[in-house]
Amino acid sequence: MESAFASASAITDQRQKIEQYKLILSTVIASNDVSQAKKFIDHVDSLTMESAFASASAITDQRQKIEQYKLILSTVIASNDVSQAKKFIDHVLSDDVPLVVSRQLLQTFAQELGRLEPEAQKEIGHYILNQIQPRVVSFEEQVLIIREKVADLYESEQQWSKAAQMLSGIDLDSAMRVIDDTFRLSKCVKIASLYLEDDDAVNAEAFINKASFLVSNSQNEALNWTYKVCYARILDLKRKFLEAALRYYDISQIEKRQIGDEVINEEALEQALSAAVTCTILAAAGPQRSRVLATLYKIDRMELRLEVVDLRLPLDRFQPGSLLLSPLSFLLLSIKSRVRERTAESNTDPTHTPVSCRVVSTRVLCPKVPSPCNTGYFFCELYSQLLTGHAFGLETLAMLLAEYLTYVRTWLELVFKADYFLQLKHWTLLQDERCSKLKIYPILQKVYLERILRKPEIDAFAEELKAHQKALLPDNFTVLDRAMIEHNLLSASKLYTNISFDELGTLLGIAPHKAEKIASRMIYEDRMRGSIDQVEAVIHFEDDTEELQQWDQQIVGLCQALNDVLDSMAKKGLSIPV
Repeated sequence: MESAFASASAITDQRQKIEQYKLILSTVIASNDVSQAKKFIDHVDSLTMESAFASASAITDQRQKIEQYKLILSTVIASNDVSQAKKFIDHVLSDDVPLVVSRQLLQTFAQELGRLEPEAQKEIGHYILNQIQPRVVSFEEQVLIIREKVADLYESEQQWSKAAQMLSGIDLDSAMRVIDDTFRLSKCVKIASLYLEDDDAVNAEAFINKASFLVSNSQNEALNWTYKVCYARILDLKRKFLEAALRYYDISQIEKRQIGDEVINEEALEQALSAAVTCTILAAAGPQRSRVLATLYKIDRMELRLEVVDLRLPLDRFQPGSLLLSPLSFLLLSIKSRVRERTAESNTDPTHTPVSCRVVSTRVLCPKVPSPCNTGYFFCELYSQLLTGHAFGLETLAMLLAEYLTYVRTWLELVFKADYFLQLKHWTLLQDERCSKLKIYPILQKVYLERILRKPEIDAFAEELKAHQKALLPDNFTVLDRAMIEHNLLSASKLYTNISFDELGTLLGIAPHKAEKIASRMIYEDRMRGSIDQVEAVIHFEDDTEELQQWDQQIVGLCQALNDVLDSMAKKGLSIPV
């Protein structure tokens, strides 16, 4: 067949050439061979395409040339023939076609690509990208359109990683065309979200890290929202559960229900809150997790109303029962000393989220803490006690205000440069009722109350977990197993003064030497207070409330008792000496 085609093609006389092809056709029909018939059709099509290309190339007027090529392209698209499409691409990218014409034709081809069958789209799309690669700088706009169309096709087929790989080939740092930061951010976030659909945290993190440099200046709320969700999921997949919990919790507290074109329903926010609870339970047991647990279990936000009071005024100007009737020297000293301590520590503190503050009038300030999980996370242990409800009194609140002062620098002047004090006028604790409606609320309650969890409870919780949250670790424990063992060990430290390795192993359901190893790691990492006597094979637990804290609590209790006495005297009409 090939030799017959070659001899027919070599004939210069048109009539003789047609007669020769008719002879070849009669031979093909007589043979009844389908493969030979297909070869004959392909050869004739190629002759037709070549003659069409030759006639288009011969046109000197550029506008007419482009129109002629577009007619050929429409024929190729209508035929849905991959081989003809490839021949068209090869010709357009050859030296016979000027670059200006090639760009316009490829632009049109890229826009019309969606008219082909899905499999043809993918094959031709990949073929174009491969053929363009040596000259990709000259066809960046066309490459962008083709990659987006093929990626959309992969996404519709739920081939998430292939869609992400297709989009990742877009040059977002090109110097040949102007690309704004919003476009870069949208592509980075889109690629990251596609990788996350396949639980590929490594590749997703690479693109979300690129997005992190752009999101701070972004005014697109929808993109910023998607970025936050992706970042939380990446932390979750990488088993940075405590950080993921903080991100999920922040997402669950969003007040808007319409972000761009996306409607945020209550179900999505509840899923974020549930994810925050799950990640907190799976996080390493210790003080940091306890603070986040307290936030999820107990408090949504705290609102304080404060008023600037001039201490130089006579004390009898204030009504009985006010905050200022507590020992002034103690309160003022507590605030000033704590502000100095926190100011000195500010250079070594981790990154924090400042408390938002607004001025209601010249004399009244209203700070609002929308998320204690963020602002209170790096505060002193006293704040943790406040959240968990252990040391809840006016003096404790006064010292808590000192924590706020160190993060709102404009207030420092009120404390140090004038004899002013902040009088507590109103405070409110608002609980997040959504947590109590979650399916995993019972285990959250037990974890928060530091109760030992039994196997049926753990098994019920495991049914709500994702695959990566039950993955097997190098020590042959799953992620869930390790979290539950550490939690039960920390709970046991609240119940026992000391315990033997054997008894601890029985309590935790693991071998004694493994229980010792886990306990030693928790003590070393300051997640549990205690010491290990390896000679006696006993673990001694220590109370995490230090003597100084106990002393402070006794002082707070004394001040509260004194305040109660003064209130009682005022109600009975007794005079209060100043």
